[in-house]
Amino acid sequence: MRKREWEQTVAQLIIIALFLAGLAVVFSSWSCKAKRTDTAGLDAHKRAALAQKRTFSEAFRSVGTFHLEESDSSLIGRVYDVQVSNGGEIYVCDPTSYAVLVFGKRGEFKRKIGTKGEGPGQFQWLASASVSNRGEIFALDSRLRRVSVFDSTGHFLKLFFLKEGGGQLIRLLGTDFFCVFDPYHLKSTDNLVRVYDVQGSLRSSFFSLPKIVEKARYVVAIGSIDCTSKGILFVTHGAEYQVAKYDKSGRRLAGFGRNPSWFRAFDASPPVPGKPFKYTFVTGIVSLSEPEVVLVQVSIPSDKPGGPFRNVIDIFDMNGNFITGDLETSWQLECAGPDNRILFIETPTELTKLGKLPNPTIHWCELAW
Repeated sequence: MRKREWEQTVAQLIIIALFLAGLAVVFSSWSCKAKRTDTAGLDAHKRAALAQKRTFSEAFRSVGTFHLEESDSSLIGRVYDVQVSNGGEIYVCDPTSYAVLVFGKRGEFKRKIGTKGEGPGQFQWLASASVSNRGEIFALDSRLRRVSVFDSTGHFLKLFFLKEGGGQLIRLLGTDFFCVFDPYHLKSTDNLVRVYDVQGSLRSSFFSLPKIVEKARYVVAIGSIDCTSKGILFVTHGAEYQVAKYDKSGRRLAGFGRNPSWFRAFDASPPVPGKPFKYTFVTGIVSLSEPEVVLVQVSIPSDKPGGPFRNVIDIFDMNGNFITGDLETSWQLECAGPDNRILFIETPTELTKLGKLPNPTIHWCELAW
């Protein structure tokens, strides 16, 4: 009887062991699949569809085109930054007007935020702005080295003075943080990205100037940055085709880029007056949440002095794996808007009868995956 009980116990242990082994196989299989999905960064079907796109018109589907209204109050002198609110309003930073110009969904002019000066709600050099989910506008003045905050109606709320310089671009990181990017810093070649909380306290700083730019005898203040709703930053200095991915604490998560045949690498020699500009620059980054991709824009100079730049768009997944690219357009990549639509602007080159440039045209697109 004792022997039979022992045999039954052994049999039960064997069954339990086999059951646990089966669970381990299932878990291992699931883990591998999850890891592959994370590595891909987006659905395999969407990746395959995007990878087949060879031209801009194949990759991007137009969903709306309109001209920004022109009036004495809304004429734009120079576009420095363009952002879009959750409600679809378009915010244009114009340092020559010392204001953020706000346009509606169809390009109708709504209001102007800011005036020239150094007082509350005023600007000396308006470089960039970002709009929160609540409609608050965070506007960066690179000359006064401060960020002014306005409510959705344009009423001034508060300001923060920045540490370590003024910066060129500002982007919000969720609801509690914002980051400032300074692609050329006169005092330091490190910590070009600085993350602040919404009370204005510096929380982290990271990202270094490319070595080749340190050797240049002139300012190369070109770069781009974008942030996801999950607090992930993509940043690049324009002089090299390398994109760095960080979390808001400054931990580097990945780095990626390309070296296409048409990319004219920066070599630190100054431009020659009267001759075509010889370098290409990375001039835009936009991240989308659906599908999860990063768009990178590279601007290619004309072969003729003073000629227009051509723009090329490359598409990567969130981990930096190249999907497709060399998508050429004359439009300028600016930002993502509601429903993951992508905003491009088309800047006119011919002057009006009054000797001024007309306002740009807005092109809303979506990925044609």
